[in-house]
Amino acid sequence: LGVSNIFEGTVTAVGDDTLTVESLGSEFAISPDTARSVEEGDEVGFFVANERMNIDGGHENRVDGVIRDTIFKGPYTEYAVRLDGSDEEVQVHKSTGQDLYEEGTAVNVSFEPSAAKLLK
Repeated sequence: LGVSNIFEGTVTAVGDDTLTVESLGSEFAISPDTARSVEEGDEVGFFVANERMNIDGGHENRVDGVIRDTIFKGPYTEYAVRLDGSDEEVQVHKSTGQDLYEEGTAVNVSFEPSAAKLLK
């Protein structure tokens, strides 16, 4: 497995198509895992693979942050993004050749609900 970003939070809503999890001061919609039953109020963890995270991608799940580090790795560039209001960081892989972001740039990081997987 590649490196993933791990989030912890509390389930605030359970729907047929998504779970809503409050984490890091934001609410995230994630696709439910049929292998695990959860209820409102449950503490859960979920992960999102680096390559499934986007910078300024406009997906439903968004959190603001600042580029802390940029590492060129050939076909992709890896960004460490410190999330606003916390000491947490996420890692984002973006194809090299797309817009490059400098350290200190304010961005939003986003992912699709289907990109998040519940931890068991």
